[in-house]
Amino acid sequence: MAVTLGTPPTLTAAVVLQQDVAPDSLRQRLRDSLPNYMIPASLHALDTLPLSANGKADRQALRQRLLACEATATGSPGEAPQGTVEQEMAALWSEILRRPVADRHADFFLLGGDSLSATRLIEAVKGRYPGSRSLSLRELFAHSNIAELCVYLNTHGAPSQHPHAKHFEEGSL
Repeated sequence: MAVTLGTPPTLTAAVVLQQDVAPDSLRQRLRDSLPNYMIPASLHALDTLPLSANGKADRQALRQRLLACEATATGSPGEAPQGTVEQEMAALWSEILRRPVADRHADFFLLGGDSLSATRLIEAVKGRYPGSRSLSLRELFAHSNIAELCVYLNTHGAPSQHPHAKHFEEGSL
């Protein structure tokens, strides 16, 4: 069952597993069967779903349990941004997404980013790094985590080699 949490809202899911399944395996199965916008930003395994008095899933109680799980999960954020550029980019993402960003491999869009916040990020990068290579929506989609994006911007690389980048259209807004 999935609910939205936080500001801006992000999709968070609770699952009750019948057997031991690795989180990466479960997330990959979701990627194989769902469109990107339906993939939850975080997954939490619970022993049982909270039920209301009439036996239906209690969304409010679930939201409270997931908020508690999210608070606990922030203690282990993943791999911290490395170097000054990644730390500055993480601060920029935090400002635009209005939430802390502590994992250099976290996906911008899974953290709650959308096309509007992506456009804001691109403009902020242009303003903060005026001499650097211009960032486009195509490149942000292709390099949607801090580590990849910073490597891309630092190397002033050629057009993206991401396998899906050639399918994105771009024009003036």
